[in-house]
Amino acid sequence: MNQPEDNNKHLKVARPGRPAITESKKEDMRQKIASVTLNLFQTEGYRQISMRRIAREIGCSPMTLYKYYDAKVDILHTLWSNIFETVFAKLNGLDLKDNSPREQLTVLASTYVNYWLNNSEHYRLVFMTEGVSQPEVNVFVANPDIAAHYEIFTVAILNTSSKQLEQEELKQKLDTMVCFLNGIAHNLITISEHQWPSSEYLIDAAIHGVIDN
Repeated sequence: MNQPEDNNKHLKVARPGRPAITESKKEDMRQKIASVTLNLFQTEGYRQISMRRIAREIGCSPMTLYKYYDAKVDILHTLWSNIFETVFAKLNGLDLKDNSPREQLTVLASTYVNYWLNNSEHYRLVFMTEGVSQPEVNVFVANPDIAAHYEIFTVAILNTSSKQLEQEELKQKLDTMVCFLNGIAHNLITISEHQWPSSEYLIDAAIHGVIDN
């Protein structure tokens, strides 16, 4: 006698897959990758390092690495962002309430420049990395989060002014201030054998040039 056919015998039992990676764990892995890559970039140079090499240092396959970063420059952007977060955390953590507006601007400018002087490897990574194209830099600079960091200088400059500044004039003063401060850091770091005036003197001159004109 024929047995009734079991209609379920050909059905495959569903196997549970790997749980999706949480955003928290994904960010932890991204930061681990960035930390390892920072050392590679600083010791061997950005241009010389490939995604395959980074994957080997991390201990994963290139395919796995690409799950976290689309390209090497994206890792560099993460490192730049981390550095700017550190710089401006210092500035935002300053207690300036008892200082005059000009003193506040001076302390902010000095803290900014001294960060780069005390962490010259970070300055070189952010401003002097070889092998990065201008469009790749522009993508990072266009990030609203980066511009937002510098608002602390915009407010400080505005507070020193005895007159109402138009938006364009305020932007010009901010851009000039940033050029001065980055230039001071650049020269003191890269041409250190020259007998420059002290950073305090240079910063005071920069502030005078921006807010007294």
